[in-house]
Amino acid sequence: MARPTLDEIEDRMNAAVSSVLGSPIQYTVFGAAQRTIRAHVTYADQQIEMTAANVVTQDISIEVDFAILPDKPRAKDIVGLPKIPGKLWQPVNVTRNRSGSGWVFGVKELRDA
Repeated sequence: MARPTLDEIEDRMNAAVSSVLGSPIQYTVFGAAQRTIRAHVTYADQQIEMTAANVVTQDISIEVDFAILPDKPRAKDIVGLPKIPGKLWQPVNVTRNRSGSGWVFGVKELRDA
């Protein structure tokens, strides 16, 4: 039996750490059942300057390991965040994280949810 490579060991370790340390969120892949997964969620605010006033908007980002969510998140998927109950979100601006082991994306509130 071949010994695992360092990359394979790192992928397994990242998935294990994410599954323990991440926050539980509800994730629904379009056409599938809702499930609870663990992800690293950053709840930040962004200030937008306008001529007459400033507006503060939510700037939430989510990072999920490939082992937890192997398929690239799509705009038709739905995300539920326990810290913001009663609202549903859709993934936007999906990219890979710096290490290449997971997805990083922002969310946009679903108005008709």
